[in-house]
Amino acid sequence: MPPSDEQISQLIHNAKPDMNPKIMYKEQLNDHQMLIFTTIVQHADHIMIWEAGILQWAKGDMSWSVQGKVEVPILTELEYGNLTTEGINGAFYYTFVPFVEKTPSLLVFGASIDPDVDSIWMTDQSNQVHTAKMIRHAHGAYTLWFTPLPGLDESSYKLHAVDAESVTQPMNFNDHEIPLNRKLDMSRFTPEEIHIPLNLADNQTEVNPVIKLLNTTATERSEGISIRATYQLRDGKSEFWISQSSGDQGNPEQVLEDLKSNFPAETLTETIINGHKALIEQNEIRGQIFIVTENYFYSVASTYSVDIEILLSAAKQIKVH
Repeated sequence: MPPSDEQISQLIHNAKPDMNPKIMYKEQLNDHQMLIFTTIVQHADHIMIWEAGILQWAKGDMSWSVQGKVEVPILTELEYGNLTTEGINGAFYYTFVPFVEKTPSLLVFGASIDPDVDSIWMTDQSNQVHTAKMIRHAHGAYTLWFTPLPGLDESSYKLHAVDAESVTQPMNFNDHEIPLNRKLDMSRFTPEEIHIPLNLADNQTEVNPVIKLLNTTATERSEGISIRATYQLRDGKSEFWISQSSGDQGNPEQVLEDLKSNFPAETLTETIINGHKALIEQNEIRGQIFIVTENYFYSVASTYSVDIEILLSAAKQIKVH
């Protein structure tokens, strides 16, 4: 007989008492093993740590081991709004972990932030489909999804997903493939590779509106690497973020022109920042600044509560390449 819910919760809590892990979902694998997904919320860093672990029990003994984890961002209202306009490609955070010791295999699991995603699956090199189980509202609006995969070569698998409006159409693997989106350790980057300022909160004076660097993240995507920093202002509530994304941008002038089509003309102005043309978009709900070069896309953004001059000051400290 498997342990009770109370026994399981106590065991997991005792493993990390200072982190307060919570069980999101559990599924019994056999007579002595259970797959359990937990979350640890780190409000100060604006992230959740989702972990996949195996609970084992036999003859009154019980053990818990974490197999792997994935960082999931806690989005602000503005970030979520931007995500819904970008589509499902930016809504996935996932990882591969070892799953079964005797028969080598993988477990892929992660979070989907887009509520319209209706189906998620992985394919291998022969286009064999491995459909993921989706646990909706596993944590608030976030969906937990997972599926076991044979073998240990994670590079041979591709992630696919469709939203509710697409599931009635024929499944085209290439059309619905989700591009690479993998978290990277910030320590791998040299100071020269980081163009955005990470020191805006270092000089704590009354005239500096920035009080804290909340977090920095790096993500590898199919088109390049994105690095982002989030800052908190002196009021303790308002935030803004600044980012750089590598990748071939083609004609920077054309990229900015294309961006203009996404916003009402009356919300846009142009300026020059560090010798490069910049596009400013400002309305009643947000402020954004975009700078584009042949190899990089830079942006600074916030909610309406942040003065555009603060964003401009931050943008001027980007080492534009």
